[in-house]
Amino acid sequence: MKKRILTVLLAVCLVFALGTVTALADDTVAKIGDTPYTDLSTAFNAVKDGETIVLQKDVELTSRLEIRKDKTDVVSFTLDLNNRKLSRNGTVLDIYNSDITIENGTIETTYTSGGTMAIFCNSNVDLTIADDAVVNALGGINDNLNFGIGIGSSDNDETISVTVDGTLSGGCGLTINGNIKGTDNDISVNINGTIDVTGLAVYLAGYGKTTINSTASVKGDTGIEIRAGELTVNGGTIVGGDNYTSAANGNGSTVSGAGIAVSQHTTNQNIDVRINRGNISGAVALAQEALQSGNNADQVKIDVAGGSFKATAAQSEAIKATNVDTVTITGGKFQKSDGSMSNIDEYLAPGLDIDEDGDVVVGPDAVAQVGDTVYTNLQDAIDAAITAKKPVQILKNFTITVPNGTAVKTGAVNINGNVTINGNGYTITADTNSFTFEKDKLGNFHVINVQNGADVTITNLKIDGNKCARSGINVYSANGNVNASATLTGVTVRNCTAYGVVAASSTVTVNSITTSGNGWGGINVDSSYANAGLTVENATITDTYSVVVEGKANNNVV
Repeated sequence: MKKRILTVLLAVCLVFALGTVTALADDTVAKIGDTPYTDLSTAFNAVKDGETIVLQKDVELTSRLEIRKDKTDVVSFTLDLNNRKLSRNGTVLDIYNSDITIENGTIETTYTSGGTMAIFCNSNVDLTIADDAVVNALGGINDNLNFGIGIGSSDNDETISVTVDGTLSGGCGLTINGNIKGTDNDISVNINGTIDVTGLAVYLAGYGKTTINSTASVKGDTGIEIRAGELTVNGGTIVGGDNYTSAANGNGSTVSGAGIAVSQHTTNQNIDVRINRGNISGAVALAQEALQSGNNADQVKIDVAGGSFKATAAQSEAIKATNVDTVTITGGKFQKSDGSMSNIDEYLAPGLDIDEDGDVVVGPDAVAQVGDTVYTNLQDAIDAAITAKKPVQILKNFTITVPNGTAVKTGAVNINGNVTINGNGYTITADTNSFTFEKDKLGNFHVINVQNGADVTITNLKIDGNKCARSGINVYSANGNVNASATLTGVTVRNCTAYGVVAASSTVTVNSITTSGNGWGGINVDSSYANAGLTVENATITDTYSVVVEGKANNNVV
């Protein structure tokens, strides 16, 4: 009898215990520190600067989660998905005025009708997708209309920054809405991670500044289509599909099958593309199209300084441009699908060529280089070097036109600013074929004329006046203007009609010079307008007169 009573009591206790567990079941979906939340919206409203919201379970939302902080007090916080999934059949996160990092899990839209974004950045947003986070945009048969991240703003003077260190997958990757126009909004996108989708990987319809960095991997039916704004490619891999098509579209993409497509939007915003490095491929690796009415080619600029470009469709060239003048190539590698050289001659900057392997190389017409840019005209190279504050590198022996005229103060090359010219042992020869021989004008021009207070250094250069140039190097200051100056090291000047080098009311320092065959002498120091100076440390002068000094003012010859 006692056993039976005990058994009944145990049964009652067990039922009571089970009932207690059911009543106290944990409905927590997120925590901030030790504080639990049963509603994600409440957690987002409560989060403070520097805090982290930690998801506690997979959550499928029935309505979009709007994150709207005070514009005057933007909150910076982290959403730790805690290796779980936050999803919805539609937009998942709608973000305003927040600095948010999403990490360690998946954000997913399963929208079946197409045309949404898993995460939508509206205004004053700084969004980072961490390297352990995934944004997945599904959507059945219309999945190519759904994007992982969308950027849009209806106001001016907005700031939106998106950094993708993690992964975007599914239908489409990232888009900037076409309603963003001009530069009033500060929109920036940095891709460091992976975008691997079936549709458009990156679609830049509105005006923003997008950078693809060296660790990025971007793959889709089209890798990147830019219709407005700025795009810089500093490396990484960008892959488009193998079937190239294009068609006008005033409210969507225009190109399929390109690694990078440039197609101006009907909004006619400026487009500036700069490709420095990277591996770009697609049926056409780089395509420029003018498909909309009112397209303005002068608003589109595509500079290719480097990178590897390969067409994957048979018989396609690596680059296709409707407006040839929009594309300038100064470096890179360009191949057809079989690995042979692609024809890019019409896009190459002057002085460049392409070899049989598809590599851009210095061409036979280049005479000088400044930084990575080559020039077929020495004057252009010197002017560019003065602006860039970089030295000029002479690339080969070449002849230079000596202009015809009466002004004795003019040169085939005139230098009006500070610059260094490295001759690299090459010879510049005055071109007699371009000079009209007149008795009273013969030899009135110099090969290099330094003026207007310029300070010039010339090293390891040979100049041949070819019996038509007045002097090889003329350093000149007229009427008491600020003296020009030149330092010459390892310079050879020969066969000028007058002097090899002239210091005309200016200062010349010679560390090492060789002159010969010059009609009047090796070096002339002329103080007709102001003091002139010459310092010679080492010289080999075989002219009849080595140094000729003349003029009214003081000369300082050392």
